[in-house]
Amino acid sequence: MPVRDTLLLMVEEVGELAKEVRKHTGMEIDATAPREVNLDLELADVFIYVLALANALDIDLAVAYRAKMIQVAGRVWQGPLGDPT
Repeated sequence: MPVRDTLLLMVEEVGELAKEVRKHTGMEIDATAPREVNLDLELADVFIYVLALANALDIDLAVAYRAKMIQVAGRVWQGPLGDPT
C-alpha cells in the first residue's frame, strides 16, 4: 500500500478515535449514535497504522522513541492553564 494511502487511513482512524473520546467524555453530538465506547479498539487501529507507516518508511520506532525521549528530557510541559502537567 502506498505511504500516502496508509497515512490517509491512519488519519481516518484518528477521527474515529476522536469520536470515541467524545462519547467517553459525554460530548456526544449525534443522539442517535450507539453509546458503546470502543476507545481501546480505536486506539489500537491508530497504533496499527502508525506501525504500518513506520514500516513503509523503514523507521525503527523503538530507536526513534528513545531518541525523542533523550531530545525532550528535562523539558517542562505546560498544561492548558499554564501549570506543569
